[in-house]
Amino acid sequence: MTRRKNTQKNRISNVRVVDSNASTDGLYVDRCIGELQNSHSQITMLLQETNALTVTPTVGAGNIAGPQIALFDDFSSLATQFETFRIRAIRFDIYDINPSVPIVGWFSTFHDEFGAAAQPIFNQAAVIDGPDSSIVPPGTGKMTLYWRAHGTNENRFVTTDQASVTFPPSYFGGLRFAYGNSSTTSPKFQVVTKALVDFRGRI
Repeated sequence: MTRRKNTQKNRISNVRVVDSNASTDGLYVDRCIGELQNSHSQITMLLQETNALTVTPTVGAGNIAGPQIALFDDFSSLATQFETFRIRAIRFDIYDINPSVPIVGWFSTFHDEFGAAAQPIFNQAAVIDGPDSSIVPPGTGKMTLYWRAHGTNENRFVTTDQASVTFPPSYFGGLRFAYGNSSTTSPKFQVVTKALVDFRGRI
């Protein structure tokens, strides 16, 4: 019979001595605490908000991106507890809540990078140029668009202290929209925003 060569004989391995009263629960708790230390207490939170878009006698246009998400109630609360954040991904559910108003609204996501002091506003042509641009089905239908962070700038952590940010980190992308004007002022679109935000560095 052929003997198998023992290749594990001289290998060095880590040995953990477990308290007899702790058993596997102690290992689990210590591992969780170690992960918090290694990740700088990073957590991922789902932040949600609803925005109503109203048609007026003037043409409407705007964005729902970092600056708007930073105004969410949950974000304001968490920003006081953590030093840095990043927006990992966003889902936008868009509804036409007033189909009796014959206004067409265009929506698309964007991944542009801006260093201006003010948030950019896109015209209708720019919104339509987006690869995922579309209009909302009238009535009970809805449209869903997704934004996910790509590249170094969009994935980096930035300070939660907005007064200390010289380069606006939250202009990297989100939802942009443009719609026509109406003779009367009426609610027209409803946007439900669900953002996955990472917070890190417990204060």
